[in-house]
Formats: sequence, structure tokens, C-alpha cells
Amino acid sequence: MSSGGILARRFEIGPGTLARHFPRGLPHQLLGRPGLDRFATPATTQRQRDYAARFGQDSVYTPEFILNGREWRRGWLSDGLPKPAADKTGTLTVRRAADQTITAQYTLSSPREHCTLNVALLGFNIASDVKSGENGGRKLQHDFLALGFASTALVAGKDGALTASPLHVSTLAGEKAGALVAWVSDADGNILQITGGWLPGAR
Repeated sequence: MSSGGILARRFEIGPGTLARHFPRGLPHQLLGRPGLDRFATPATTQRQRDYAARFGQDSVYTPEFILNGREWRRGWLSDGLPKPAADKTGTLTVRRAADQTITAQYTLSSPREHCTLNVALLGFNIASDVKSGENGGRKLQHDFLALGFASTALVAGKDGALTASPLHVSTLAGEKAGALVAWVSDADGNILQITGGWLPGAR
């Protein structure tokens, strides 16, 4: 089971929390040795390295959980995920057209600059027969798997709302996305607002 699926099941993710799993290359994969995760890409590996640099980490590890733009580790005395913040941070509206183009609008009560729209297409119930490596001979199930990701800057319109240029998010070959998740982050990577839902025909 993927770390996204483990997170969802073990910590009973409910309303107010959206999970997504970005596979990354393990050290032996980066050296070109057997055991390559077929969903890992250089972009997702670099994504975790960028997080590590921002957090001041000396190295990266897997699975690593990022909650609200911050590294999160479950302690022995923790009851699970922290409760979602009650702060009102604006309304994020995302639409996906018939041609798969994604548009978004972020409405806030006060102006804000340097915001980014991030969009991920997620896959569910995807199985992998692992041929070698530490999981060799096992069949792993993947949930909340990021099959595609894209981001773009949000720009203020005449009405004060922030809008994004149309996005087209491509998925990994041969896999069908079941859900979409979108979130707005600030210049420091903090998540300001998030939304998501199932795609037509996914359930």
C-alpha cells in the first residue's frame, strides 16, 4: 500500500483534509540499481529535495509526510492528524472542462500577492507487481497517487479575485485519474486554501 493510502487509513482522514502521494526515487534507484518505483519521476524526487532544503534537513527520507506545507511526524502520544484550522482563508473554486482544461478562482477578503495554484490528479486502487528491490515479489496497492501535477501563478483581476491561466495536467501513461485536488500556496510554500473532489465516473 502506498504512503498516501496508509495515511488515509491509519489516521482516518475525513472532511477538511486531502491526501496526495508523490512517489520519489529511493537512493538505490537514483544510482540506477534495480527496484525502481514505476511512478517515481525526477520532478517528484526534486520536489522532496526542495522541501528538505526549505526545512533545513540534511537528507531526505521516505515516506515523508508534509502537512500544511510543514514536515509532520506522528509521535507516540499523538492521536492522529491535527485538526484543520478554523481560520477563514478565502474561497477556492476550481473547474475542469470537457477538454480537461482546469481553471480556478481564489476570492479573499483582503488582497494578497505571490500566490500559486497547484493541481494534482490522483489515482486510486492501482496495483504494482514489484519484481525486485526491498519489496520484490510483493503486490502493492496505491491510493491518493499523484499521477499528474502542475502549478501556475495566480494573478489579481479587476474584481480583486485571483485567477489562474488555464492548466492542462497530464497523467502518467496508461493510468486514469479518479480525483482532483487543488491548493493555493504562498511565497513560502504555506498552504492557504485547498479543495478537491472525485472526477466523473471515478466512483
